[in-house]
Amino acid sequence: MMNAKENIVSYRKYSYLDLVEEVLRKEKCEMTIPEIWEYALKKGLDKKLISVGKTPKNTLNASIRRHIENAKHIRFKQTSKSPAKYYLNN
Repeated sequence: MMNAKENIVSYRKYSYLDLVEEVLRKEKCEMTIPEIWEYALKKGLDKKLISVGKTPKNTLNASIRRHIENAKHIRFKQTSKSPAKYYLNN
């Protein structure tokens, strides 16, 4: 039987930010956008997304950058600039 938290998560839409968090938690290392996306494809995580457009890496990049700039509870941090790498912010 699912607890209340699991039940809420199961009804929430799986976003690009959820995908990034899942990949970084599993890999436990900083990664670039292409590395995150390739891992997601290999593990089938892209199938959990509501939709995937023509340029998913660009959408992933924009989602992370927008999140870092605007969120009150920031889930990720940029650890290097060239190439841009990201890791969990905990």
